[in-house]
Amino acid sequence: MNMGRAFRRYTRNRFLEGLCIFTTRVFALFLRHEKFLTALSLRPWFALGTETAVSTSILFTKRDFVYVARNNEYRCPAGERAIHRFTTVEHDMSLRVYWPSACPRCHLKERCSSSDYRRIRRWEHEHILEAMQRRLDRKPDAMTIRRSTVEHVFGTLKQWMGATHFLTRTLGRVSTEISLQVLAYNLKRVINILGVARTIKAMRMAQT
Repeated sequence: MNMGRAFRRYTRNRFLEGLCIFTTRVFALFLRHEKFLTALSLRPWFALGTETAVSTSILFTKRDFVYVARNNEYRCPAGERAIHRFTTVEHDMSLRVYWPSACPRCHLKERCSSSDYRRIRRWEHEHILEAMQRRLDRKPDAMTIRRSTVEHVFGTLKQWMGATHFLTRTLGRVSTEISLQVLAYNLKRVINILGVARTIKAMRMAQT
């Protein structure tokens, strides 16, 4: 019996509804289970690799540009329209590129870009990141909750694995080793919560 698959099928239907997931890598999970749960990425813009959490520069960041979905364009800090120019693919992501025509004569150019035009790139699924950012803005204590719920898990796994941590070498073998450790932790956690009888029942139901 594939225990991992059985648990995924069971939890997808039984436990996900109303659940809030705290994560930094959430795209696939969010797209697949959006109707069951609320996904909250604690660093949504880090995942794209295009923004920093706190700007240390006097230049405008991407978050200073407001996306107008109705017209598929951005409104820049100077109030100008940055229209869609072309679409490109970078790092296997489809990106739409925008810039305003007024950049060369803009009175805010020194705070925006040293190039002739300020270009804004938008990922085809960026509305997901924007939705997560709105959730995060409504829940400023999310990082505190994440630390209090997940850090003890890492501590437990490190204690189980001992001072040497991994007994294998190479990425593939280490990945398998940590996957087995995580599976064991999750199984033990489920048994502690549901009890042995209910856990076995859930696994049998997932097979049907």
